[in-house]
Amino acid sequence: MRLWPILAAVTAIFALPAGAQEMVGGHRIIRTADPAIWSGSETKGPITHIATGTVFPESIDGFQRTSLMAVDNGNDVMLHYRLKRDAASTDISAFLFQRGALAEHRLKGAITSLGFGRKEMTFLWADGPFDIDAPQKLRGYKATYKVGIGGDTLLEYLYFIELGTWTAKVRATLPASKEPAEEGQIDAFVRALPWASILAANGACSGSACDGERAMPFNNHMAEMFLTKIVVSGQGKALLGDAAQPVYAREAGGKRWTLYPLDEKIAPLFAEAFGRISAHAPLYSLSWSAKKESGVTRFFAGKPSEEAFAATVDGLVAHPETSAFIAPGDAAVYAPD
Repeated sequence: MRLWPILAAVTAIFALPAGAQEMVGGHRIIRTADPAIWSGSETKGPITHIATGTVFPESIDGFQRTSLMAVDNGNDVMLHYRLKRDAASTDISAFLFQRGALAEHRLKGAITSLGFGRKEMTFLWADGPFDIDAPQKLRGYKATYKVGIGGDTLLEYLYFIELGTWTAKVRATLPASKEPAEEGQIDAFVRALPWASILAANGACSGSACDGERAMPFNNHMAEMFLTKIVVSGQGKALLGDAAQPVYAREAGGKRWTLYPLDEKIAPLFAEAFGRISAHAPLYSLSWSAKKESGVTRFFAGKPSEEAFAATVDGLVAHPETSAFIAPGDAAVYAPD
């Protein structure tokens, strides 16, 4: 069972009269504050998700709650928030769910759905770790996708934080922005969610986000193209750290793959521009070379194990990236199940 038909029907569901319910793909969709699921009003004042005891405020960092939705028994819920801007609005949907059979309950399905039903070109801009200072440090996943080309470009964001029993996911749309600080407002919203309550309801944290210090591979295709040009020009060593030899090296797929420490001056490329992620030193670059060609194709936040390095190389050999315009479905190939 896939959640895509449910998401496609959300707009129509919101137009239904108060108290209405809808069956979509065999699932009951409730867009009102059903007292079996919520305590409070859809849009006014704080509202409590009864299954977790999590209180969602009416406003989070300037974003106003405008609607909500629950699926079946309420262990899969969504709250919609909006921040009004001069030219347009930034829209955020925050999901909280227990992992089930739906495709979007997994990172692969959540990524794939970003391009579902769109005619505009949608491609990966950057993805990687996203740190949250909750009662314990969490390291979730953040992806930034560019939708369309030119003046009508949108940026779409996915945050995925697996805790074990519960998973939090956030999707956001930022229209026609020229200011990275506006993306920062979305980051701040995600970090301001009621994590203490969510973690308390979750119990022992066992999901992929629970190791807040783990090394994590990440993409930044603008930085990859920039650094590839530098490497090809022969100036690449100026960007490397003190290591004369690579941390790891491997021959695979007719290429030589190497991992080098990255100079700290490169960190702002990842931490301050659009598609910002939690990339702090030490950072590492994963590059390849074959005959007279070479390129940078991944980075790591934190030093990976040799096994993690090899697994990333194996993935790139099995599914080579031939363009910087990576569609959501292609990007999902590299995500864990």
